[in-house]
Amino acid sequence: MSGKIFSEGTYVTNPRMPDWGMGKILELRDGGNARVFFETAGERIMAPANLTLETAHGDYPLLNNISNVTKISKVKATQAKPKKVV
Repeated sequence: MSGKIFSEGTYVTNPRMPDWGMGKILELRDGGNARVFFETAGERIMAPANLTLETAHGDYPLLNNISNVTKISKVKATQAKPKKVV
């Protein structure tokens, strides 16, 4: 892991996916993977070798309000049905 120290709550980025924005490690899992929530990509499970440690400069309200106990679920988008006009 080349000296990187990851812990829950650490801010990270994925250099291969810069459009994902800043991420926050929610959980370090057995087997070495990390559960990370990214600003624009949502929750991902990935190897820490694919992450770069970051210092959070600026305001990240979404990440600041997520904790390691937050259960993030995928919400299925539904199309709104038109109202019937009588």
